[in-house]
Amino acid sequence: MKRFVSLCVSVPLWLAPLGCNSSSSPPAAVSGPASADGWEIRYTAAMSLARRGSDKLKDPVVQDIYLEMLDEQQQLRNARRNINGKEITDLAGASGTVYGALDSLAECHRLNKTADLSPFKAAIDKLTASSNPSIAKKAKSVREALGA
Repeated sequence: MKRFVSLCVSVPLWLAPLGCNSSSSPPAAVSGPASADGWEIRYTAAMSLARRGSDKLKDPVVQDIYLEMLDEQQQLRNARRNINGKEITDLAGASGTVYGALDSLAECHRLNKTADLSPFKAAIDKLTASSNPSIAKKAKSVREALGA
């Protein structure tokens, strides 16, 4: 349990409302495969492109990476951790990835109004119904910005 609490404490403050659960019973891990090895690096690279307003978001490989980042269930699978022999899900980590993807798409649109972000519309729309209020609010904000 001590290690689980440290995961929550080491999360940046802007991620705190995104789902860090420090209760006595951590959430159970979701089933299914995590993303292929190196997903953290791919995610960082894709978000860096978006934050610069790069036209490389047109690349189907980059689009696939973004769609994966915008998939809440996949991020819950990626955020599984083994704590004291029990597998749990790092909610803050999973939510942070989704939130960061949404935020970087908004930044891309702000910097490059001609960037075609339509491939992400369905994923963003789905996130507006997220059970995580921070994710749902951010998705609605991004959807509004992209539609403007």
